[in-house]
Amino acid sequence: MGEENKKSFFKEFFSFKTDKEKGIIGFQNALGVGAWDMFNSGTGGLVGSWLLYFLTSFGGVNPGIAAILISVRLFVDMIWAPIVAAISDDFYRFAVGRKYGRRRFFLIFSIPTSISFVLVWIPIAAGWSWLYYLLAFVLFDFCLDLIMIPWETLPAEMTEDFTQRNKMGTIRMWAGGIAQPCITIVPSIFMRLLPAADGLQTSPWALFATAVLWGIMGLILTYFVFISSWDPIFISKERREIILNNLSEQKKSLETPLKIFARQFSNLAMTLKIKTFRKHLVLYFSTFGVIDSYTTIFVIFATVSFLPRLTIDPAAAGVILAVPLLIMTFAFAPIGSWLINHSKFGPQKMYIIGFSSILISCTVYGITYFGREAFNEQVIYTAILVASCIFTFGRQFMGSVPWVVFPMMADIDEIISRDKRAGIYAGAMSFVRKFTNAAFNIIIGSIMGIAGYSQIVSQTADRVIKYHTDNGVSIESAYHTLVTSSELNASIQNAGTGIAILMVFFIGVLVIWAMWNAITFKLNSNTHRILMTEIKRLRSAALESNEEVKAAKATVDPETKKIVEELTGLPYDQYVWSGNLAQRKTR
Repeated sequence: MGEENKKSFFKEFFSFKTDKEKGIIGFQNALGVGAWDMFNSGTGGLVGSWLLYFLTSFGGVNPGIAAILISVRLFVDMIWAPIVAAISDDFYRFAVGRKYGRRRFFLIFSIPTSISFVLVWIPIAAGWSWLYYLLAFVLFDFCLDLIMIPWETLPAEMTEDFTQRNKMGTIRMWAGGIAQPCITIVPSIFMRLLPAADGLQTSPWALFATAVLWGIMGLILTYFVFISSWDPIFISKERREIILNNLSEQKKSLETPLKIFARQFSNLAMTLKIKTFRKHLVLYFSTFGVIDSYTTIFVIFATVSFLPRLTIDPAAAGVILAVPLLIMTFAFAPIGSWLINHSKFGPQKMYIIGFSSILISCTVYGITYFGREAFNEQVIYTAILVASCIFTFGRQFMGSVPWVVFPMMADIDEIISRDKRAGIYAGAMSFVRKFTNAAFNIIIGSIMGIAGYSQIVSQTADRVIKYHTDNGVSIESAYHTLVTSSELNASIQNAGTGIAILMVFFIGVLVIWAMWNAITFKLNSNTHRILMTEIKRLRSAALESNEEVKAAKATVDPETKKIVEELTGLPYDQYVWSGNLAQRKTR
């Protein structure tokens, strides 16, 4: 029976059948929508893996200041992401929203997003370069939110079925998983093709060329999203009636635009009253905090930390990051989707396996670094490669879960609010995503700066690689030939230790915290099915009268009531279908 269910799942997963009315998403539509994450994850990957290296090596920016520049996006998102979410959720209020839909209209902002991304990667090593990079990065993040937040809500808008959303989320993660290795391989190729400055191994224009390529791809993928998606107001008569009724009630309240935004900011804070969403945010924060930290640290860790015994040039380090991830992405995505959908496996076990694997990876890195004097160059290189593969294995398990689970947050909210407010949850998710990236960049940049990592250390490692390649001598011999100052040697050794501590202990502690939260995560395909059955029952009653809703709530199945309360963390009788989260204390 289990084998038959597995075959049935994969048949459905790869099916091209589409039924907009029933919310059945064909593989081609899921691919068209999800493929945009190649641009989204690719830009994030280039920022996470290379921007700190780029700013310190070619932009003339101190590591601590560079980390703060990257992290300014947090302060932009604190205000901007909730505003975009509020505009998108309430876009039916405007004629253009009712004509083009409340999400797909925003796809037009892909044009300034691609242009501003390219501007971030122009190498300028002048005294005021930090100000240019600050303005360019804020502009990019401002534009990216305008398209990303509405796009993230599309699975919740297009279907309410767990399996269909799982398909869309998995294909999204598939596309993002492909983007991550590509965004490390492509710069490595350009680093080989484009000429470098005298004495250096790496061209500063390699990353600019990558950004141009990615910007063009972003425009093409946005077009695929537009032709592959739809808005429920144009498809489902029931949803259209409910949406227009809610809109009519909101118009009667005579809210000003300022009051609407104030209400939406209040709603954003109220999302934290949903128990499952709170746990989801912690796991999301942890998952991508681990991934962001690892990708930020790894290239510098591989380049600097094992000197003078070993250094791996940035292009080769990028390949070590990329190849295992590319292989695992193609091999794992459909299987991971089936495991998430499986009633006896689900998101909880995916998280636990993923975090456990990464903890093993951190342990291998720690043993290798702190015992490096006992190992030769080949053993160290092999250990780095093995640990990278273990990390990638764990990353595939945990990294595939958050965006598959995300659309279900709007369902849990709907049983309280009576509305599909996916934009608010996308805004909260976007804020947390940027917060993790910003917070960890500040921590990592600060610790690296304190430890002594600088442009001189980075370029010394680059020169050691070039001298080793050009003269055919060992890395250790090249190091001692070029590094004749005891002060520079001390700076390199101190920087290497600081980076290793981040790689081993900082990431390790974060993983342990995440595993603790994963153990109590209750949402899975079974609990979601029960939740959606109850929502549909209450929707039908709401189309009749408020009295019918009260009667429906009074006759709720006890097991259903228990599951709804476990997912929401709120008392069923007081909150369900009340339209108000701001009442009593959570459980």
